[in-house]
Order: sequence, then C-alpha cells, then structure tokens
Amino acid sequence: MELIKTLIVDDEVFVAQSLKALLDWEALGFEITAVCHSGKSALAEIEKGQVELLLCDVKMPEMSGIDLVQQVSVQFPQIENIIISGYSDFAYAQSAIRYGTTAYCLKPFDEEELSAALDLAREKILNKRAKLTNDILTELLFLSGGIPAERLREDLEKLGFDPARPVYVCVLLGCVCDFSSVAHSQGMRVGSQKYIYLLQPHTALHSVLDTLRTVCARSAASAGLDRIGRKLRITAHIERARQSAMQFFITAKKEPVVYESPQVRPPKKKRDLLALLPPQGMTQAQKDQYAEHIRQVFTECRYTIQDAYYFYHLISAQYLPAGCKEVFHCDSYEAMAEEFLSLEEMLRQTVQTGPGEIVNISDSQSWIQPVKEYCEKNYTEPISITIVSDMLHISPSYFSTLFKKVTGENFTAYVTSLRLEKACEQLTATEKNISDIAIDVGYSDYFYFAKVFRKHFRATPTEYREQHRRTKLTEA
Repeated sequence: MELIKTLIVDDEVFVAQSLKALLDWEALGFEITAVCHSGKSALAEIEKGQVELLLCDVKMPEMSGIDLVQQVSVQFPQIENIIISGYSDFAYAQSAIRYGTTAYCLKPFDEEELSAALDLAREKILNKRAKLTNDILTELLFLSGGIPAERLREDLEKLGFDPARPVYVCVLLGCVCDFSSVAHSQGMRVGSQKYIYLLQPHTALHSVLDTLRTVCARSAASAGLDRIGRKLRITAHIERARQSAMQFFITAKKEPVVYESPQVRPPKKKRDLLALLPPQGMTQAQKDQYAEHIRQVFTECRYTIQDAYYFYHLISAQYLPAGCKEVFHCDSYEAMAEEFLSLEEMLRQTVQTGPGEIVNISDSQSWIQPVKEYCEKNYTEPISITIVSDMLHISPSYFSTLFKKVTGENFTAYVTSLRLEKACEQLTATEKNISDIAIDVGYSDYFYFAKVFRKHFRATPTEYREQHRRTKLTEA
C-alpha cells in the first residue's frame, strides 16, 4: 500500500520534530513528506499536490491553524486534517469540527490518542483514494468516448499508468484475477462475475497471458485483451476485448484471446457467410454434422461472436418458417450468447424446426399466466426461451410463436420490459451503484444493460436517474 503523504505544521520547531519522532509513522502507513513552521509555507507545500493528511497546530503567527484548515477545506477538500494544540478550549474544537477535522489532539501528545486519530484518518483517506480511483476508472471505461485525449492521458497517469508504454484492456468473464506480479492494473466489476481491467505489463504481454491461462483453466473463465491505441478510444477497445472474451461461444474453449484485426473486409465476409447457410430438408444426423462443420469453419477463419450474430440473423431470415422469423429474435450478440450458450447449440435450435412443425392450439391462455409468474419471480436470474419452453415440454420456436400470438409481443421483449421496469424502480428509489442494479434485475453485464436501457428510454441509466431527480425537485 502506498504510504499516506503527511505534512506537520507547528511554529515551534522542537514540538514539530518531537511529533515526527514520536511514532513509527511508516509502520502506521504514513510518510512525513515535509515539516512547516507557518501557515503560509504549509499552503505552498500543499499546492505541490503531495499532501493527503495535515497535522496542524492551532496557535501560529500570521495564519492560525483554524484559518489554515478552513482554507484547505475549500481549496483542497481531498486532504484530511488533525488539529493539535496545547489549549483545551472547546471553541477551537468546534471550529475544527466545522471544517471537517478528523480529530483534535492535545499537547503534550498521548501516543495512544494520536495513534487512534491516525487510524481514523487513514480509514477516511483510503476510502477517498478508492472513490477517486473508482471515479477515474468509471470515466475511462464508460465515458471516454466524449472526453479529450489529453484528459484521458491525465486519468491514466493518475491511476499510475505510463501512457508512453503499452496499456491493455482486459475483459475477464467468470472470475477475478490478481495481476500484481505481472502488471500494474486497475479493475472494476461490471457484472455478475464480469470484470474489466486496465493493464500495463511489467515486462512483456506473454507474462499476463500466462497468468490468465492459469486463471481461466482453474475457474472455467474466459478473457479478451486489446491494446489501447494512440487515439485512446477506450470504449472501442473494451468492445473488442469483450468480443474476444466471448470467443468461447464459437470454440467452446475457455481461454484468453488477444483481439486481432480482421483480415477479411466485411462485404467479402458477409458473402462467405451467405455461402454457409444450411440447406433445407436435413435429417437430424445431418443437422448435427452441419453444426460441427460450421463451428470448425468459424474457428479456423477467426470469426467473432459478432459474425455469429450476423449469421444467426441470416438463418432466421432464410431458413426458419415465417411464423418464427420475428418471434425467435435476439436483439444483440449478448442476448444470443445467453440464449444459446454456444454456436453449435444456436445452430441446432435454429435449424431444427421445419415449415410444417408450427401448429395451433385452442387453449394458449392456460400456460401464459404461469409463464409470466415464473418471469416475475425469476427475472434476476437467466431467463431464456429455451428454459421456459423446456418447462412446457415444447420446442423453443413453438413456444415463441404461441407467446407472440397470444400476447402480441416477443417473449424476449416481454422479459426486457419487466427487467427495465424493475431497474427504473431502483434507479429512482435508491442510490445503488448502476452496475449493481444491472445485476439485480438479471443483466450479467453492465454494458449490455446500458445499451438496452438507452435503446428503450433514449437515455443512459445515469441520465434517467438525474432526470427523475430534477423532476422531483421541480415538483417539490
């Protein structure tokens, strides 16, 4: 842990030196970076930006300790302070408390009292550090699209990165990882068992990959990495890393994958995928062979999950019967991955239904209400067409068609509306972190949740919360 930078201010040189010698500051987590003997010299030291804790005497010429603390609390609110004084006048303590003083310690110093005050200050400073780190990470990971490159470089430097050396984005799905032995890193949880890290290898990237291979093998996790370019389009690199982390959807292998720029241009890739569409009238054995063949082609050609999603739409448009085209629709590759879990499973399910397999039933209402009740009780967990259709012992396409026919909406749209309704309740009624709200309402990934939310409400979750606050204040 980085030592807390501490400034001692006392106009009496002997007292200041005695305080410096009284404790084993480093053992307590502090570093005395300077000793000053006036308020003005203390302000000059503070302006260098190297102070986190101020220990300040009350009675000093020209500028009192209370005046110094007052000025610091306005200009440098991140700094904690402890007032030290030979006077037990309660008025001083009241003034100190008014300006957010952590503690008020009397001279001559009591070692236990001072240690207790430092413990309290350390806790508050570490919390501030964590919040600052979290705020900067949030800006880098979620808001970097609209922030100037120079500001992003400053943010990276504040987090301890050297922008002149390679920095990587790593998306890890399935577990958390300690990179301290191989890289400088800062990470954030963005979903249920989903983490994003900024990494700067101590030596070469292969050491990071070796660590990730071990973690992925031990925890059945997957990871994707992409190097941040000079333009610092971090959100774009996150998307590349996310797609790389989900390569297991195609290969069925949980391992770290480094993003590679596609060698084939999109138009040619689309023509190649069109050529892979399945023929009609296959037997079940042929369908299984077809699914395995496509998986091999996708693996060998380094197709991504985004390509798999495009291929899914091609099949839906050209192979499934007309009654299934709209209802059996996933609105993103994340939704497709949650629905089918693997490319082979997606292929098996989307090619299993022939034109004559969709039938009508007279009493559809009998199972609609139980399905809705199931969703209401389990919206925090994964809910897919496959899960619900298995409960009813019917095929996914059959269930999808019936649900749309009876309710007038797609099943996936119904579940999405339910989850977003629950999310709005939490956004307006609580101060919970938005990524935690996403998990609470059944989204395993903050980015997917934010994308769906914005599409539905034309506002981000943060904007929606702020709009509600402003409306509430206006009404009040």
